[in-house]
Amino acid sequence: MVRRGSSLLEVLIAIFVVLVGLLGVAALVFVGGHKGSRGASADTAAAVGHEAQRTFTVRQWQIPRHFWTAYDATQNQWVRFAEVPNIPVAIDPRLVARHGSAVSTFPYTAAGNVHVTTPPTMVRCNLFAAPYTDQTAAGQAPPPMGVGLADHLFVSQDDLVMLETGNADTPAIQITTDDPSNPNLPATQRRSHGRYSWMATIVPQLAIPDRMLSIVVFRSRDVTAPHATQERVVAIQFLGGAGGGQAVLTYNGPQAGAKAALELRADQWLLVGATVQAGTQTLQVWHWYRAVHVSAVSGSDTTFTRNVTLAGPDWSFGNWVVTGAPQAVLMDGIVAVYERPISLEQPSRFSTDTAIPVPVAN
Repeated sequence: MVRRGSSLLEVLIAIFVVLVGLLGVAALVFVGGHKGSRGASADTAAAVGHEAQRTFTVRQWQIPRHFWTAYDATQNQWVRFAEVPNIPVAIDPRLVARHGSAVSTFPYTAAGNVHVTTPPTMVRCNLFAAPYTDQTAAGQAPPPMGVGLADHLFVSQDDLVMLETGNADTPAIQITTDDPSNPNLPATQRRSHGRYSWMATIVPQLAIPDRMLSIVVFRSRDVTAPHATQERVVAIQFLGGAGGGQAVLTYNGPQAGAKAALELRADQWLLVGATVQAGTQTLQVWHWYRAVHVSAVSGSDTTFTRNVTLAGPDWSFGNWVVTGAPQAVLMDGIVAVYERPISLEQPSRFSTDTAIPVPVAN
């Protein structure tokens, strides 16, 4: 019996099938690497967020007397809150320690960041550089945190620098700060990339005395030179849906700045704020949302929009009526937000420091 060999066409088809399979495997390698990198980033962000919550409690930063406002040029010194009424506060020592009164509000407002009218804002605060105790003498409150201390407390040291050995059987080596040529470096301290940092927002909640503490974790946040594009403010309109739902971001300005102002990708975070009123009581509300889906920017002339699907709390306030248009704050580099309710504690009624005269910033 004579066996017939494979034709050239059959060989070409087999090669094509194998090639498609190899391309699929190559794509899986790329996607797997990307997913693995995102998973590692999420794992580090979770560790940073939970550690920040513990730090916030252990250092008693839930006590308003630890909050310092921005630089007071009239007195040439820093001033702190004597008490914190129902106003939202952003705890951001890394930025405030570097730039003072230029970043006294959150979001950062400056020329070029005027895509909305009268946006709601928070007071951006620094913290004490040392514990404020009942024995602190009048007029001798500790200074606010400087750049070094703020970076030490608000930058995570968990993303360690590792040296690959090039051998699959040998684990990577941790790099330490040992350096005989620099005796000022602490010995055997593990070196970190310092890419993950955090800030916090504390906002009032409706009808209950507790505040919502939000730990905002960044990756590679730039705090060297604040500018409007780092904290972009645009208008937002909710279209309905549970847990955030559908919304439209609107930018009013020249076409050249539309793409940068509305820059947002899936899995990024944004902060939405508005002023609400019930009877004679007025309050600012702020909610963090994660973008699940983001459409392309559309529009013409001076009005541009972007449709987004958000995951987060319902944008509904019962008997409270939203006055004015809600505003969204878009920030680059946010990888996670962790929230829990807290009570802002006041000094004990047995405390001896309640009579210390401390001015309050306007």
